[in-house]
Amino acid sequence: MSTSVALIGGLAIVTAAIKAAGPIVLGGRELPAQLLGVISLLAPALDGEDYFKDLDFSADGIRFRREAGLADARRMIARAPWEAPVDPMEGVIVHELSARTGG
Repeated sequence: MSTSVALIGGLAIVTAAIKAAGPIVLGGRELPAQLLGVISLLAPALDGEDYFKDLDFSADGIRFRREAGLADARRMIARAPWEAPVDPMEGVIVHELSARTGG
């Protein structure tokens, strides 16, 4: 048996095991609404940024972006949109924090 056939067979077994684990763990119950949400924190445009921002790995640049990300995460936690009631038929709920959403 070739290595690629063994690899594909192994991946198929692991995939089946992962898919079977959900119903076994949940015992047929619905997922809680809090687990159906995705939190999206979009990086804000910072003052003075240009197209070189993707190349800026200086300590100051990284610290500046990290602090902006922490501030966004704190605002999202304070809003706690995942605690609002949702219709279970909606599926996955995306909670977005960005300048576009006024967050």
